[in-house]
Amino acid sequence: MRMFGALDLETAFDGCRFAIGIRNANDKSMRLGLTVGLRVFVCSNLAFQGDFTPVLAKHSKNFSVIDALAIGGDRIQRNFEPLRQQVETWRSRKSPTRRRNS
Repeated sequence: MRMFGALDLETAFDGCRFAIGIRNANDKSMRLGLTVGLRVFVCSNLAFQGDFTPVLAKHSKNFSVIDALAIGGDRIQRNFEPLRQQVETWRSRKSPTRRRNS
């Protein structure tokens, strides 16, 4: 009655690839969640981590999984560029290699 998964996307740049984590429960024991990042963590012990979490929706009488996933997918795609820019910032701040004394 519970689902946990991670999807590695084809969307990539300069050696990095985006991933989406997803969790859901048909028994309504936890809410639907999507997270995106360069690395995501999804586990059956309810650990759920990524760089950006566009959907955390409670199941209710009027809840539409299809609508929630469509909105989440749109938010994920809009967040790809800020994540890419963050990686470029990290790369530009890369510290110089330290030399060891022999």
